[in-house]
Amino acid sequence: MHIEPRIPLVPAASRVLQPLGAFVAVAACITAVLGIFWPTTESMVEIWRRSETFQHCFAVIPIVLWLVWDQRDRLAATPIRPYWPGLATMLVFGLAWMLGLLGTAQVISHFALIALVGATVLTVFGVAWVRVLWFPLLFLFFAVPFGEAIVPWLMDRTADFTVSALRLTGVPVYREGTHFVIPSGQWSVIEACSGIKFLIASIMAGSLYAWLMYRSRRRRALFLLASILVPLLANWLRAYTIVLVGHLSNNRLMTHEDHVVFGWILFGVAMLLMYWIGARWREDHRDDRTAWSPAARPAVGPMVAVITAASVSVIAWPVLANALTRSTGSPSSVAIAAPQPAGGWVADAGPLSVWNAELEGESARRTFVFRKGTQRVALLAAAYRNQSQDAQVGSSVNQLVRSTDVEWKQTARAVAITGSAEDSGVAEPVQLGELLAPRRGERLLVWQWYWTGGLATASPARTKLELARARLLRRPDTALWLAIYTPLDDDRPAAQRALQEFARDMGPALQQAFVETTR
Repeated sequence: MHIEPRIPLVPAASRVLQPLGAFVAVAACITAVLGIFWPTTESMVEIWRRSETFQHCFAVIPIVLWLVWDQRDRLAATPIRPYWPGLATMLVFGLAWMLGLLGTAQVISHFALIALVGATVLTVFGVAWVRVLWFPLLFLFFAVPFGEAIVPWLMDRTADFTVSALRLTGVPVYREGTHFVIPSGQWSVIEACSGIKFLIASIMAGSLYAWLMYRSRRRRALFLLASILVPLLANWLRAYTIVLVGHLSNNRLMTHEDHVVFGWILFGVAMLLMYWIGARWREDHRDDRTAWSPAARPAVGPMVAVITAASVSVIAWPVLANALTRSTGSPSSVAIAAPQPAGGWVADAGPLSVWNAELEGESARRTFVFRKGTQRVALLAAAYRNQSQDAQVGSSVNQLVRSTDVEWKQTARAVAITGSAEDSGVAEPVQLGELLAPRRGERLLVWQWYWTGGLATASPARTKLELARARLLRRPDTALWLAIYTPLDDDRPAAQRALQEFARDMGPALQQAFVETTR
């Protein structure tokens, strides 16, 4: 009987790195980086714990360790050749982590930390090891709780599909934003209806499935695309079915907890069908199970040198960030200066509306009302000083209206051109919102923006960049969340003109007040 020789991946060597040792080395590297940046790691875990959207992230690190364990034979057969240029990559990701921390841009710090794990593996073990571990290192990014930024887009698309499908099936619909009315009642697409948790969990599971079941890039890419499209379609069908069944049953069905259970069942069935169909083209045979021959152990001197350099590159960033995030000594209280009337506008003592923005952690908040002829415009200013992760001007929790608000509804969101000069204190463009209080019969047109670092901007990302710059330069970090609003009747162009005239006439006075407040 003829026995084929077992072909080694690399030439044998006298001194060896066993498979278990290879796994332990990588696991120790991952653990060390996550441990050194423990406050950032802990912030990720806290988000996993409190948010149902990201509870699947608890499985990421165990899966990554299992994937590394699965590759232990190949790692043991792959020579360790420290990659010194990787130190530059570590410095880049370390800087990104620190800037994210200084600017309270938590998602940037989270992504930079995970990228730093990969850069450390690259530097210490070399390019060949990263070629073996590229998928586990990329899969580790699923530990980052991200994706909530697309929730408004998902809500809009879910509303688009639901309304279109209802009209196709003969149900008349009146729509305002993500809120719509049918003959049997009122419905809203809220954040929980966006399908974000279905989508993120499906992409993570689909990526793992594609890696394990397929070998060709084309099939992996197609299955990953399916893992994006299927949960989107399933969520749209879920929303449409809930509204239709509620309508046909005169709101006896699908109006309480039963619609949540139905959503999970539909999602589960859709995922099972996707995996069952995907299994028909599986290619899970392993071509990398060739018997391994141990690689030579690297020289002690170079390994000690690269580990020391990598350790310094990692440890230096938390130390530097801690020094820069210490308080600048500014008092926590702040007085918001009142803009002086100008351009024919006069102060009005009466309130314009009972509406108030949903903000968290502000140091101070004031509302000013102005009148010019029949036009009335209000300015809402909220100041943030000594900003932190839980109290920052550009936080996503700061909203015109919460989706769960029973009194106010946001019926439209867009970007508006103000036509303001650069020195007006009003951003160009601004975020536009239309608010509706059905019970009160009240409607408002709102422009919202920020004042930070002496500049007007509508970008939350710009506020975080300015916050990081202020801390790097050891300057006060006071910033303003701003909105001007006016009643919105049937004449929408008239309301838009009122805000434009206010921004033009009061612009210099607004800027002066903002400068005095943030000084």
